[in-house]
Amino acid sequence: FKVPLFEIRANDRLETLGVLRSMPEIKRAYLFGQYIHIATDSDTHGSEWLKAQLSAIGITGLKISPVLADFEDCFIDAVENYSTHRT
Repeated sequence: FKVPLFEIRANDRLETLGVLRSMPEIKRAYLFGQYIHIATDSDTHGSEWLKAQLSAIGITGLKISPVLADFEDCFIDAVENYSTHRT
């Protein structure tokens, strides 16, 4: 997995997911059980940056942790990369 991956917990997962998907620094955001997994575009957009951005717009109950990619994360990445690189 070539980009930073984080696990996010928030009081309103669907609202948070929508916000994350609208942020240009977020490459990928998807539900992962009771969490949201996100991939950022660089190491400069880490957990402190994420927390500041989400808190500033009123997202509450945040818990953000870096995680290692597991099989499901890698599968989603592979499918999305395949879809965008198909001609």
